[in-house]
Amino acid sequence: MTDSFNLCNRMDDAEGRCLSCGAPMPEGREAQRKFTGGQMSVLILSDETECSKVLVANAKEAIKTLGRQIDCREVTDVAEVAEYHVRKLPALVINGSIVSQGIISSMDDIISEIEYMY
Repeated sequence: MTDSFNLCNRMDDAEGRCLSCGAPMPEGREAQRKFTGGQMSVLILSDETECSKVLVANAKEAIKTLGRQIDCREVTDVAEVAEYHVRKLPALVINGSIVSQGIISSMDDIISEIEYMY
């Protein structure tokens, strides 16, 4: 997936490569922010259960509370979810990094994670 500047915005910290194009990711948060065009993304990898819906609601409320323009979406496609190699759903992914899996993060926890990644 690329943004309007054709820059990658899905990262895989384990391999240090962009999941979209396979390009090596730069070291450090500041370099990664430049690499992704500064655009932040929040993904909820979901199996469409009630737990997943609660996590989606918490993430959207956290973003609204922060007042930042952050792309937030729920991913239910099995193939796309499989790319992240998570063991339990729902999972929270911020800027390509898996933040949590198998738990429902609270709005405050999501805000903390977003601020840490920003």
